[in-house]
Amino acid sequence: MKIKEPRFQRSLLASSIATALVGGYSTGALAQDDAIEEIVVTGHRRAQETSINQKRLSSVISDSIAAEDIGKLPDVTIVDSLQRIPGVQIRRSAGEGERFSVRGLPQVVTMLNGEQFLGAGSITQSQPSLTDLPAALFKGASVYKSSQANMAITGITGTVDLKTYRPFDFDEGTTFAGNLQVGTGEETGETDPKLSALATWRSDRIGAMVSASYKDVNLANYYNGFNSAEPTGDAGWVNGVNDWGGSQTYNAVSPQGVVAWNQVTAREGIGLNAAFQADLGEGFDFTAEAFYTDEEEYNRKVGLSATNKWQGLEWFTINEGRPTGDSGGANNGAEWMSVHEYEFNARRVKSFTQNDSFLKDSTNINLELSYDNGGAVTGSVRYISADATQLRRHGYNEGDMTDGTSTGIIGTTFYPSQYCNGQTPVGDDGGCFVPPNPMGYTETPVVTYNTQGDHPVWYGFDRTVAGGLGAGATLA
Repeated sequence: MKIKEPRFQRSLLASSIATALVGGYSTGALAQDDAIEEIVVTGHRRAQETSINQKRLSSVISDSIAAEDIGKLPDVTIVDSLQRIPGVQIRRSAGEGERFSVRGLPQVVTMLNGEQFLGAGSITQSQPSLTDLPAALFKGASVYKSSQANMAITGITGTVDLKTYRPFDFDEGTTFAGNLQVGTGEETGETDPKLSALATWRSDRIGAMVSASYKDVNLANYYNGFNSAEPTGDAGWVNGVNDWGGSQTYNAVSPQGVVAWNQVTAREGIGLNAAFQADLGEGFDFTAEAFYTDEEEYNRKVGLSATNKWQGLEWFTINEGRPTGDSGGANNGAEWMSVHEYEFNARRVKSFTQNDSFLKDSTNINLELSYDNGGAVTGSVRYISADATQLRRHGYNEGDMTDGTSTGIIGTTFYPSQYCNGQTPVGDDGGCFVPPNPMGYTETPVVTYNTQGDHPVWYGFDRTVAGGLGAGATLA
């Protein structure tokens, strides 16, 4: 398959290259040979040429990317491809490009073939979320960093114009293209297929095209560390003075909590693009196209956190560390310690599960009648229609192992009489106020956290703790 290219006049350089290739033939004989009629640029070179020409001919500050071939725009989502444009920054979700900014600001408008695009991830916010847009459906994209009069809408910080394939982009006749990728997740062990296909037919006056993309991926997104941005991590750092080795006092930095979770993001989605074009003659062209996406996303997470927000700076002990030789910023002048292993008196240890689901779909329809007969007068009339939906469900559940003694939350919850366990009854119904979790532990457990090696390691869950868990019970 070759995409039809503009012709270039033969230059002195082209003639010189041809002369070198024919070797012993005379230049006079070459001048009479008219075999070189057309230069066709394809593949990577053609993509670069298209991007450069779009930037050169633009009347505003812009950058562009173009696909090397059908379905070969780089990366998985269109956001991943946009990061290759200078001035564009992206944010990933489970390893795939989700949101993007221009020059660090999120107020970006997304267009589709020159008109406003309504995506399922952009209904309630100005920063587009485009995980449901597969890159394989697009032939390129342009980022405009300044506005111009012929743009119906523009973003405060930039405008992105996504460009799909149309029948007149191809040679006359029938063209088919397809791409299949299959991957296996190292952490999930799941087999993830990605498929895209395109079929088009055109004559010199009319053409029709349809392209489709499908993916079913399972993406591992694990975390183990300090200062989590998630609500389960109890973020925040504290500086404490701690004795290490019994002979020297050091400054050390400790988090208020540590957290670890395993999360798998499952995304199954399809994308469809259909287009029809007709040359009506006398400079009139008609285009009809429809763009449809549908994606289901499920984020499933399980984890464990250990925190202490009640004991201040004394909740950790340094088991292993290394003096840094630096006391800068310390009020007491003591040297800072780089800690390799903490021993945390974790007054609160809890397990949690979280499940978020996103159901997204969008439909964009464009009907366009344009006029360009080579004269000074040009114009177009367009009808656009768009509909998009995004539904979200959020579920969260946690199990707190403390009875409230270690955190000071004691006797604040009213329980029926059968759960009083000898507590003084209150009221006529015989109920009582008892700790939030009567069967939880009363003793503060000790959890060890080691940051050496490839991954942080938690241990100490086999240590016994006292309380409602039973004699000799352990956190494990």
